Amino acid sequence: MAAGSTGIIVNPLVGDCVDGRRAEVRRQFVEFDRDSDGVVSVDEAHNVLQRQLGFTVDQSAKLVVVVIVVVVVVVVVTVVVIVVVLVVVVV
Repeated sequence: MAAGSTGIIVNPLVGDCVDGRRAEVRRQFVEFDRDSDGVVSVDEAHNVLQRQLGFTVDQSAKLVVVVIVVVVVVVVVTVVVIVVVLVVVVV
């Protein structure tokens, strides 16, 4: 990923996949990660959505924003749960 660019780390959770599916997920991840930096950047995600899945530029942008919002919400909820658990354990 280029310096200053924004990226979404997409490290496929392939531990629960059967061997054939795991290899396919890994192959696709490597294909989508065009610069081989171990993450699928926002630009790379747009490329996949538009060129391989037929999304328009507007559809692609909206989906990427939704994914980012969901990730942020999950992180915030996780932090809140951890803080609550720590407070309950300490008190």
